Amino acid sequence: GPDGRPRNALITGASDTSGGAFTYPQHTGIVADSAAFRELGIWDVCTKEPITSDVFDYVEITGKTNNAAFVPEAISSATIVAGVPTAVDAGLKPESTMALAVRTVPVENIAHLMYVTRRAAADAPRLMVLINTFLREGLAVKIEDQILLGNGTSPNLSGLTDSGNFTAFTPTSGANLAESINKAKYNRWAVGEVVDTVIVNPADWAALEILREGAGTGAYLYGAPGTAAGGQPFGVNVVMSPFMPAGQFLIGALRTSAIIYNRQGAVVEMGFVNDDFTKNLVTIRCEERLGLGVDRPAGIMYGAITAA
Repeated sequence: GPDGRPRNALITGASDTSGGAFTYPQHTGIVADSAAFRELGIWDVCTKEPITSDVFDYVEITGKTNNAAFVPEAISSATIVAGVPTAVDAGLKPESTMALAVRTVPVENIAHLMYVTRRAAADAPRLMVLINTFLREGLAVKIEDQILLGNGTSPNLSGLTDSGNFTAFTPTSGANLAESINKAKYNRWAVGEVVDTVIVNPADWAALEILREGAGTGAYLYGAPGTAAGGQPFGVNVVMSPFMPAGQFLIGALRTSAIIYNRQGAVVEMGFVNDDFTKNLVTIRCEERLGLGVDRPAGIMYGAITAA
């Protein structure tokens, strides 16, 4: 192309194997499903906040100590010197602490595009619905990947499993997924973090569903096949993500710990590149701008299901 990009898959309105397939005769049916990738979920369990800048700050809670205690009425107004009178006699209240840190994060841009002829764009409206859906869902899938696994090196997001965004989980040798979820959940509850979501690899969840007592011949531990397990096993939302590495899992208070900062939602735009106008070639671009912040790493736990 005139901008130096290879165009090996140009969509035209002439061929039945390209955009012309949508021109005549008129087709019926739903095209949205044919552009879908997979069910998403991590995006849905994180908090979203709109922002108006390409760089944002957020405050991370790096530590907290709760020393709240019942304190009797003071019986002395004397200054405490060398422990006399005692702190209790003076009605001294205990001090709690909270450590904070400001994190500065850039907004990142995710985008992709397709080329189509003007004829195909004008005469095949269902083709344009298909392209629009494909481009938007393509962004959504990659964003899902980055929210979980982004390494924090621009233009990547700093994902939930990026260093510093979670508390490491110490697995137990021989543990299965159900046992590790239980251990991690109550580990976080013990420090005041009430978890709401667990993210697992579909293959690991599949293995959990067919766990059985004894030597694999007894009752199913998770429930017999066909039994409705309910929407929140273990009392948390379960998100099965193909982006979660097999043998690993993440659990935490994602609704309060992980925040997606929206600068610009997915936008689909059409335009011409250089002399594309004279060739009736249209560029369709879809892009989105966002950032991710984890304000309470203590609220997220990540690690292997079982010790190696």
